[in-house]
Amino acid sequence: MFFYLFVAIVLSAPLYKGGDGPLPLLLLEVTAVALLLMIAVVPRQPVTLPKSLWIAVGALLTYPLLQLFPLPESVWGALPGHAEYANVLQRFAADGRSAVRAISVIPSYTEYGWLAMMPALACFLASMRLSPAHTARLLLIMAGFAGVESLLGLLQAGSGASIFYLQNDQAFGTATGTFINRNHLAALLAMTLPVIVGLLAFSMRPGRRRRHQQQQQQRTVSGYFAQRTLLFGSAVLILACLLLTRSRAGIASALVGLACSAIVLVRARAASEGTSRTRLATWLVVAMIAVAFGLAIIIAAAPLLEGIEPEALRLSTN
Repeated sequence: MFFYLFVAIVLSAPLYKGGDGPLPLLLLEVTAVALLLMIAVVPRQPVTLPKSLWIAVGALLTYPLLQLFPLPESVWGALPGHAEYANVLQRFAADGRSAVRAISVIPSYTEYGWLAMMPALACFLASMRLSPAHTARLLLIMAGFAGVESLLGLLQAGSGASIFYLQNDQAFGTATGTFINRNHLAALLAMTLPVIVGLLAFSMRPGRRRRHQQQQQQRTVSGYFAQRTLLFGSAVLILACLLLTRSRAGIASALVGLACSAIVLVRARAASEGTSRTRLATWLVVAMIAVAFGLAIIIAAAPLLEGIEPEALRLSTN
């Protein structure tokens, strides 16, 4: 139940414009509270974090609440950044009484932001209590979900039909998936590519096969083939959709993520003593990086090539 609730909150976040809106955010917050209660109640392995990280999490949760602390209006107006608001209130909203105001200029926005952290905090603590098998399964589900988002993005940019934009009238002409804009989708896809590389290296490592030989004997070869086909298919869809998002930051982040994924493969290859499986994974990801860089070069050179076409040269000389 714990794992499936975690999967539900991870996959439901992007389904309605990335949780951008009061209703979808409220549903995410309610689910996050249920997940936090389950983490506190269900007897599992306790969450072990460094002391410094606990302090950082505590400061992150406490600081917004301190902004809601009430102060007299005279003290409130003397705080940095409050003078202009105090002058406006004194001029147009003074009623002769000494009011008590929260430190935050707009307390409702501060409360909104603090509650919006609940899903992220719940996912962070829940990920610390997942077993390695559940972690690999969750990452595989996320890779498949990113592939579905990429497929929707390709349909949006390729067909231009409004039905694929899910009533998002501001996104015509680009790939946005179920998100509010293209940059959010590009961020999801860029983060998923290193995950796919890690899953490939994890599944092809012989050391893992030796440690879990009995468990792997129960699985069929077709199951492994389907899993790797899903990963490769998702990677292809993600690379194609990233280009159609036309998000320069997202494309650049994806290229950096693919380049940094080579570290994962180097470690996997060292752990497996350079067997054919890890060599295959290495070459596959190297080919993926080469294709991504080639596509990026083509995209970057397209405006330059359009500028040196004969017709463009003729018009520029007139």
